[in-house]
Amino acid sequence: MLMSVYTILIPAQVESFLLQYDLQLADLTPITAGIENTNYFVKTIDGRQWVLTLFEALSPLEIAPIQQVLQLLQTADLPVACPVLNLRRQTLGQLENKPAQLAPRLAGQSPIDVSDRQAAIMGQALARMHRALENTALKQTQGHDCRWWREQATQARSTLPATQQATLDTLLTHFDQVDLAALPHGLIHGDLFRDNTLFIDDDLTGLLDFSEVTRDVQLMDIAICINDFCRDGNQVVLDTSKQWAFCYGYEMVRPLTREEKLALPLFLAMAACRFWLSRLSIQAQNQQQQRHGEHVVHKDPDEMYRMMQHRLQYAGLIV
Repeated sequence: MLMSVYTILIPAQVESFLLQYDLQLADLTPITAGIENTNYFVKTIDGRQWVLTLFEALSPLEIAPIQQVLQLLQTADLPVACPVLNLRRQTLGQLENKPAQLAPRLAGQSPIDVSDRQAAIMGQALARMHRALENTALKQTQGHDCRWWREQATQARSTLPATQQATLDTLLTHFDQVDLAALPHGLIHGDLFRDNTLFIDDDLTGLLDFSEVTRDVQLMDIAICINDFCRDGNQVVLDTSKQWAFCYGYEMVRPLTREEKLALPLFLAMAACRFWLSRLSIQAQNQQQQRHGEHVVHKDPDEMYRMMQHRLQYAGLIV
């Protein structure tokens, strides 16, 4: 997701930063969707448009593999925005004592009501991404893999109401029975929601925000994407036509294994659980650090909890 604005910038600060690129500021607009980093739309006097990102938690060492991933995907002809070089021939600078980068702003809009064709195109693009990244020697960046999320669930359990504890326990009991080693692994996006994509009509024009890239089960990426792209409108229930289209598009590039097909219903529930727990964690962090205001987005954890319940019912694991 494009991120909340935690670091408030004034034009003079950005003007100084842009000197490193031999650019001059014309307009500055905060981007308020998402929940972790700080992003601004920047327009320069030459008419070009950019996205300025301040990394709120990642170090330069953690950011470097993300930028390498973008280069690999650009080479594979996928629509990503690689950070541009400054006058020092560096892709990463500093703004307000935080790592910062400048990347071209891609055209298009995030889809709201996804069509079957857009779902199929998204499935195909995700498979192409997985193919482009599966043989890279790059190590994982964030480590937010299945094991990490399993640990998060265990830590969160004691703070939950009894009914939510029971739902979580049901999911984890079944998830612990999955042989993860039997499923294809590789670098995955880890956060490929609709608002991390751009379309012009049915043309995919942008894949955004790779800050959650990690080495994990590829099926988790598939489940995350299906959960958001194949919803029935803005409801948490699945649209089976969109899901069929997505999987058809994906398998045009990389056929799913038998083990993946069997595990997909459970992974849909686990993907919803991951973002339920993530939203709970960030909600608590925002409260603790008193992060609030019009530029800070608060994502509803209950939406993901209801989705998790629905996916467990869809998998036949609860009634």
